[in-house]
This record gives sequence, structure tokens and C-alpha cells, in this order.
Amino acid sequence: MLQFYQSNSMAMLTDIFCERGQLVDADPFVPSNVIVQSYGTGQWLKLQLASRQGISANIECVLPAHFIWELYRKLLNQPQQSPLSVELLTWRLMTILKTEDSPQFDAIDRYLGGPGDTDLRRYQLADKIAGLFDQYLMYRPEWLLAWEEGRDPIIDDPHPWQKQLWLTLMETFPELVDQHRAKLHQRALHSINQPDAQNLLPERISLFGLSSLPQIQLDTFRALSTRMDVDIYF
Repeated sequence: MLQFYQSNSMAMLTDIFCERGQLVDADPFVPSNVIVQSYGTGQWLKLQLASRQGISANIECVLPAHFIWELYRKLLNQPQQSPLSVELLTWRLMTILKTEDSPQFDAIDRYLGGPGDTDLRRYQLADKIAGLFDQYLMYRPEWLLAWEEGRDPIIDDPHPWQKQLWLTLMETFPELVDQHRAKLHQRALHSINQPDAQNLLPERISLFGLSSLPQIQLDTFRALSTRMDVDIYF
């Protein structure tokens, strides 16, 4: 079930959070899962709970992306760290940028051929592109899926090298094809509705103080609300 609590006062939301927590007869040895916008918000919430109730214990405050990756780990047997994390993706892209030879990469070649340390420039560029692909995986997963299906979701794309680089990445590291967030999201939504998933899911989660969420995360929490209590403090 989805429960929505809205207020322009964080203090009032905290009061509701406390009252809601006292109504639930939960196992004190099972962590309470709270998804927050930042770790600072989580620490603030714990201090507020301690001030109101005299104690704040076994509350696990995590970011939305961290919670959802843990969900992928449980439901889809994914590793501790995503193989497409920005750090790992940077080094994979560096390998491709050293060997890629295509007219679409002329702009990149000109940049890498500029004055200075070429390896440093390649690393810095790979890091920027890794961050860009990470944003696409979160906010534009349909673009990446379309690229893999041979479609062009962007009319008159001014940067066609991005599609080519993504496809080269998938060809060079084929194990990544089914491990990136766009694919995992689809599989996770299917797994959540399976009967045996209930034992892998918590009984309740709370989203506290979040101002916005990308569609891929909204879809995940909406699906979870059919199997558990999802409290949103907005």
C-alpha cells in the first residue's frame, strides 16, 4: 500500500514519521529502511527521532540509487558494485577511446590530439563520458535501449558518436549487456510480482524528504507498493 504524507514543514513530517513508526509492530532487530535525498538528511532525521522519542536505533538511511541496487542484488543476484559504476566505466571507456577509429569520432580525435598529456586527456574525457552515460542510465534509459535495438530516439542527433560509443562498449564487454540499469529495471519490475519475491523484500520502506525522483525510480517504488507498505513523506 502507498501512503502519502505532505507538508511544507520538515518538523511536521518528522512528527508524522514518529507516530507512524509507533503504530507498526515491527521486529526491533530488523532495520527500518528509510530512503533519503542525502546522508545529511538521514543523520538529521535520526537526531530528530532521538530528541522526540529518547532513542533512535536500527534505522538504515540510504540514497534511492543505493536502495534500488540492493534490490537488484536480492532479486537478480547482482554483484556488490555495479559493473557500470562511473569508476569502472571510466576505465572501460579509456580502452575503447584508444582503439576506436570512425569518422563519427573525429571531434574526439581532435580533442585528444591537442597539446598536453594525451593519456591524461583521455582519462578526463572518459570520466566525463562515464558520468554522462550514468545520467542516461538513470534519466534516459529508453535512449540506450533504443540504441541497442538499432533505433535513433533523437531526431537529427548532433552527437552521433555517443550512440556509436555505447554500442562499441556493449560489443567490447558483452557481459554488460544485461547488467546495466535500463535492462535490470525491466527485469526487477517483473521479479517484484513473482510469489517468491515476498521473502526477499522488506515489510515497509519510507521515503523521507525527497524533492524529486527520476521515472525509473518512481516506477520501482510504485511496483514495490503492491507488495509492501511504502510511506512517502514529501
